[in-house]
This record gives sequence, C-alpha cells and structure tokens, in this order.
Amino acid sequence: MAYEIPGFRMSLEADAALTTDIAILVAAGTPHVFRFVSVDSDGEVDYTPASSINDDEANACVGVLQDDPSVAGEPASIMVTGVSKLEAGGTVTAGSRVVATGTTTAAGKAVNVTASGDNQIALGIALETAATGEFFACLLMTPGGNRDALS
Repeated sequence: MAYEIPGFRMSLEADAALTTDIAILVAAGTPHVFRFVSVDSDGEVDYTPASSINDDEANACVGVLQDDPSVAGEPASIMVTGVSKLEAGGTVTAGSRVVATGTTTAAGKAVNVTASGDNQIALGIALETAATGEFFACLLMTPGGNRDALS
C-alpha cells in the first residue's frame, strides 16, 4: 500500500508539454500524478525523461508531481523531500534505488536502477515492491539525485 510522509513541497509553473501529456493521459483514463518532474530552462516543469548522467533535464529533477495542472503556466505542486507515492514504470523492488524512465506520456515513472547503474541518476529508494502501473512509497533523493546510481 503506497503511502506518503510529506517533506518540503513547492510549486513551479507547468510546461505546455506537461499539460498536453496530462490531457492525453486523463482522456485515456491513465494515472498522471506521482511521477518525477524536472525543471527546464524556462523554469517550468515537465515529466523527467529516462535518466542519464549526461541528460540535463534528468539532472534537473526537482521532485514528484502531486497534482494535475491543466494549462501551461498553472502552478504544479511538487514534493521535493520526504516519502512520496510514485508510479512504477516496470518492476520496482523494496530497498532498490530508482530512476526515471520513459518518454512523452510514459516519462517520469520509476524503475529499479539497472545492474550497470553507472550512467543513471538515482532519484529515490523504493520502500515497497510494485509491478508496472502500481504505486509505491519512495524516499526521495531529489533534487539532482545520486549521480552514480549504485554508489
């Protein structure tokens, strides 16, 4: 059962791409909150893409989206620290470090760090096991995450 222990929260403006993706996900009846978000060069947030140490947007992960802004520029509530619910983009194992995965409407979901892990940015530690599409509790390691996911 996913749970939360809120820490620091903040609001940043939603990017147009985020609100477009949310509209697509809402129309499809697909979850769209509790995913990693990153801040872009305009100071707006969008879902965090699959994490790579050389990916500026993944490096700018600031936390987990807690609500559903419907228009660009609307404030998006983001949990930066604490324990947040997260949507699994694959199998997630309790005790494992997690990274962001996916692109476009699948972006921002969490998966376990892969065995090599050296080119991934760990953004949290799973506190529960979850299958794809399920929600789990995650201790956040944002902003910026752990640059060497297995260290």
